Amino acid sequence: MKLGFVLILIALNVLCISAMGQGSENPFGSATSDSVSLKGDIYYLPEGASSLPDFSSLTPVGSIYTTVLDIPTRSFTSGFPDVTNRFEWFAIRYTGEFNVDMDGDYAFRLVSDDGSRLFIDGKKIIDNDGTHPTQSVSGNAYLTRGQHSIEVDYFQGPREEIALQLFWTPPGGSEGIANPQYTPSTTQSSPISNLKFAGNPVLIQSRFGSKGNFELIVPLATGGLAHFWRDNDASDMPWKGPTIFGGTDKYDAVTMIQSNYGSPGDLEVVARVGDRLVFFWRDSGPSLAWNGPYPM
Repeated sequence: MKLGFVLILIALNVLCISAMGQGSENPFGSATSDSVSLKGDIYYLPEGASSLPDFSSLTPVGSIYTTVLDIPTRSFTSGFPDVTNRFEWFAIRYTGEFNVDMDGDYAFRLVSDDGSRLFIDGKKIIDNDGTHPTQSVSGNAYLTRGQHSIEVDYFQGPREEIALQLFWTPPGGSEGIANPQYTPSTTQSSPISNLKFAGNPVLIQSRFGSKGNFELIVPLATGGLAHFWRDNDASDMPWKGPTIFGGTDKYDAVTMIQSNYGSPGDLEVVARVGDRLVFFWRDSGPSLAWNGPYPM
């Protein structure tokens, strides 16, 4: 009876891994879109490539989705079902967002065959680039409680061995495969180059991050509001976003404060639609979700 129970658990574990896009036939992810996952854009590389490409000069051939990066060293000849049969000379850029529950130093370890890199909030944490057998490189990042962006770049040169694993060690914890609840990056769904702005924006310095991030909200010409934020703790101080909220109403002015509700404080917004005022608020975590509009 005990042996049978163990076999059932093993079978369920295999099924769960396959459902998350890490099965034997699609180790890098599934072509089926998932709202709680990393999005991986696939690119072709020229034969002989020996490092990660300049992704800005390339056009993806398709996308995959996965909830975890956990591919130990293995053979790979199956390609990407429903996307492409390419199994060598390709690159993948995974992007997404995740939340952490506490401030502190987080250790990361990236294992790959061939090259890979890890960025958190736009800052390079690990560089494991180049053509090489399976090897790991470690790095650390101080993360504040709340939402952060993540990018993992990977490329495969000549056939046919692959590996790609992302480990993390939370503050006071032990190392394991990084498995926060990822969501596709909001910056991918609404690139700033495609947005048209209207009305008066508002900019404040918040209490998020040790130096205080900048929070910017701009009315959109097509309706709704766009929220951007600048990570002032990162050396290059990158702007992130936008997160689009507010429905389809066309706002012509907006104001914002950070209140004492929640920790370190919810963002509170009042926006004007014609002769009406409406109210929004964004919780401090872990969801960092915008709520509203509420009539005033």
